[in-house]
Amino acid sequence: NVDALIESLSNLLENAPEKGSAEVVNVVEFVTQFQQEFTFDSKFTYLFLIDDLSFQDEEFLEISPNISINRTQFKKVLSNIVSNAIEHGFIGKDEYSIFFTIMAEGKSLILEVANNGKPMAEGFGFKELTTRGEKTVDSKGSGLGGYDIQTIIDMYDGKLELENNPEDDFPVVYRLRFPLISE
Repeated sequence: NVDALIESLSNLLENAPEKGSAEVVNVVEFVTQFQQEFTFDSKFTYLFLIDDLSFQDEEFLEISPNISINRTQFKKVLSNIVSNAIEHGFIGKDEYSIFFTIMAEGKSLILEVANNGKPMAEGFGFKELTTRGEKTVDSKGSGLGGYDIQTIIDMYDGKLELENNPEDDFPVVYRLRFPLISE
């Protein structure tokens, strides 16, 4: 099972991002399935919050949490974010969590992915994360993960923001913003 997971992640991370066929993706369902597929060990847990009130229009009708994206590419984005947390943040404590929050803001869906590991290295921010081949001194990776995240999000008219708040319980926050779509 672990070997299959490693091979799956390797295949996702190995290929350069290319825009695939976009499809309607319910982000709540997708993240739930992602969490079930990408589990690593008992020290690592997922937390999940959906801001249900934000998914109501002025008449209190439900808005579906749908975006237009290629499922494989979306999985690659989330895999890179989780892999970055495991490799760079989850060091020195016994228990770690990744906290997914889904909300609507105007005509946008926002997916925040935060972790309670170490903050990002000083001097390593958004620019360094999204520059192809850029990585921290102690990284064993290729420096392509953050670049791939940014590239894929851009392909589907999204926007990536990054917060590094060393004093917070969840210091590293990736904020993915996509246009909401109706089915």
